[in-house]
Amino acid sequence: MQHLFLSHSHQDRDWVDQLDIELQRRLQRPGQIWIDKRNIPPTIQWQMEVRDAIEGAAALVACESASFHASENCRYEMEYARRFGTRIVPVRVGDDPGAAADYILDVLVTYDEHGLTIADVARADRMELRRLARAWHQLGRPRRALVGRWHRRRLKRSLRQPPPAEQFELDFLRASLMRARRRTVVAVAAVLIAVCGGGSFLWYAARNPAVGNANLLQASAYHEQRLHLQAVDADPYTGLALAATRTDNESFTDASVIAAALGYAVPDDAFTVDRGRTGLRFAQCFVTRDVILVDSAGDGWRRTATATDVRAATRVSVPPDTTGSGSPPWPAELSVEQVTAGVVDVYNSGTLWRTIRFGAPVVAPQISPNGRFLAAAGGSGVQVADLGTGRVRFTLRGAPGALTDLAWSADSARLWGTAANGAVAWTLADATTLRDDPSAAYSAILPSTDPHRWWLVDRHGLILIDEADGRTIESRTVPDELARGAGAPDGSVRNPSWRPPWPRPPPSTGAAMRSRPPTPTVLWFSTPPAPSSPSSRWAPRSASSGTWSPRPRATCSWPPPPAWSSGCPSATVTSPTRRSPLSRTSGWSEP
Repeated sequence: MQHLFLSHSHQDRDWVDQLDIELQRRLQRPGQIWIDKRNIPPTIQWQMEVRDAIEGAAALVACESASFHASENCRYEMEYARRFGTRIVPVRVGDDPGAAADYILDVLVTYDEHGLTIADVARADRMELRRLARAWHQLGRPRRALVGRWHRRRLKRSLRQPPPAEQFELDFLRASLMRARRRTVVAVAAVLIAVCGGGSFLWYAARNPAVGNANLLQASAYHEQRLHLQAVDADPYTGLALAATRTDNESFTDASVIAAALGYAVPDDAFTVDRGRTGLRFAQCFVTRDVILVDSAGDGWRRTATATDVRAATRVSVPPDTTGSGSPPWPAELSVEQVTAGVVDVYNSGTLWRTIRFGAPVVAPQISPNGRFLAAAGGSGVQVADLGTGRVRFTLRGAPGALTDLAWSADSARLWGTAANGAVAWTLADATTLRDDPSAAYSAILPSTDPHRWWLVDRHGLILIDEADGRTIESRTVPDELARGAGAPDGSVRNPSWRPPWPRPPPSTGAAMRSRPPTPTVLWFSTPPAPSSPSSRWAPRSASSGTWSPRPRATCSWPPPPAWSSGCPSATVTSPTRRSPLSRTSGWSEP
């Protein structure tokens, strides 16, 4: 919406104020009359405000009088309006203000649904272009201040109206055109991509109607496999029963479920007592020759620990003063205290040593006699934590009901638990930790000639460690990467050495050799029997599939044992640029 600019002399203020009142009363819309009532001297800021008002006005009303023609400011406003092309409507100061207002409205005002409105469509577009272009130029010409394609066309048509276009207005229209073209290109590209993608999908679906059905069947199979794995986690026997009902078409999922079910340690021994007996617990702190249970009525039940073929216990009398008597079977300096349902604290000589978090409510925490493990019953399973690391090591499952009490065997090899109507036992597979180094990656462990020392194979060589404390005794490195290793049962692997995996061929066969791809090389690290000649020295031999191999550095009449031809003892050396595995170890070079 445009406005009227009242150009007047401040000496005619009273008459101009009456004209302003008459115009406002007839227009009935505020803000359509621009009049300067501040009576300030002409400054740069004042000139900018006056220029903006004249550029945005539908017309300049010249309130002519003797003082008007003598005013420098009035002459400046009239000159700028003529230069900019703003329409000038003259009125005479001293005439009736109401008649002057009617004359102005008869010339300029149009009617619309909002009442009387000053409107000049062509001038409005021209003024809008000037305003938008000037704001865009003053803000640093950002893209967000540009206009769209159709808006730009309307503003460009307004250039036919005065005043002549400034350079920043032409730059504004040009930048808007470039942005509109870029948006068109992006839109067309997006449409083409969508059309091509949709067409390809429809074509693929039409050419392969069975793909959707196959994916649904596969998804259904894996969903069923996940449900069965969850059942295995809750009860291994249920998982095995479910896996037994699968068909041959689902062998992969069958194998996953069966492997998961067989991966759990389940009881390998069990016996029952008479029905109706409740509150079963062990009468001993640990199990030795006999397993003795006591029920809530005080009756005892016994079965020999090694009588795995006997499935029922014999009723015996247990003296009340010996029930549950005796010191704990674990080392005397260790003690346990259950803090919460799933947290157990272990004290060493009265000082807190480990806090074991089982992740579920547990009962009857028991330390093994060797002081290495802490077992706690939770539901129909037992969680076994390693006291050396303070973390749960594995879970024993398969009890016929909720476990109420636990007891270790004297040698810590078996764990017994009491269920609703009897007892079950698990055999624990134990191992010795030679070295605990999270930063290392060992690919093999090999025997040495000393039964208390072992060779460890990592990517850079072999390390000889002591079994007692894991300290490094000897190490051998190679300037390449070791993929795997194997050792002889007699522990003859020692003093490893290395030969470059890419031997340089003789000049006569250079062309043929360079055309062959490199293959993995087998290095033999060993100490054979004494050589036949004291002057000769055993050197490692290099064997590779189908490639030229140089002779050893020294000769030896002792041949390699037949077992070595199958890859034992050996360590395969692979370079980062060679990916194929070693398929055979042949091509020995004899002197």
